[in-house]
Amino acid sequence: CPFCRTPRPDKSQALAMIQTRVAAGDPVAMFHLGAEHENGSYGLQKDVLRAVELYLHAAELGVNKAHHNLGVLFVEGKVVEKDAAKAFQHYEAAAMCGQVSARHNLGCREYDAG
Repeated sequence: CPFCRTPRPDKSQALAMIQTRVAAGDPVAMFHLGAEHENGSYGLQKDVLRAVELYLHAAELGVNKAHHNLGVLFVEGKVVEKDAAKAFQHYEAAAMCGQVSARHNLGCREYDAG
């Protein structure tokens, strides 16, 4: 850390810190752990279904980026069932909280609909 001069944690330490925060109910940590599962980062196996669970919980607790990521997953429909209605719902929730990417995706959907 440039402010406290402590070294940055390595990946295993960072993952342990995130998991500790998830266990404590931290919604932002849930979002980050979901992203790590979605991408297979920090030595985790790629597990999109686990990512969806974590994103859903984080979204329920108000993390707008989790809503956006859920929207993307439901639009793509690669691992979860493709569901435009759920994608729209999550994009709309994220856009209402100021998530610019979600607003853009909603605009693209509106444009495509005519």
